Amino acid sequence: MARAGNTLTWFETGPTDGVEIERTTVASLAACDTATDFVRIATTDPDAESYIDAAVSRGVTYAYRVRAVRGADVSAYSNVACRTVPRPYCVKHPTATRCSTTP
Repeated sequence: MARAGNTLTWFETGPTDGVEIERTTVASLAACDTATDFVRIATTDPDAESYIDAAVSRGVTYAYRVRAVRGADVSAYSNVACRTVPRPYCVKHPTATRCSTTP
């Protein structure tokens, strides 16, 4: 079975020293726009344009935002993006059990 994870991607509009990635949990995708209490989970290398958050739990909805860093300056935060990590879906058969993250 595939490992759970959320992949974030972005496009840089200028040179940076890296991108700060922040995350929080929300009750549902509908609550994405009201997310608060973000915590920094990573700062990327200058050339990175993506990040995989593998420290997630299935069935939990995460909200993310990023901002560019250059020296002591930081950009405004990005828009907030949310994703619920799918729970495994298992089909039982008399001779085997097949699980996947999609039904």
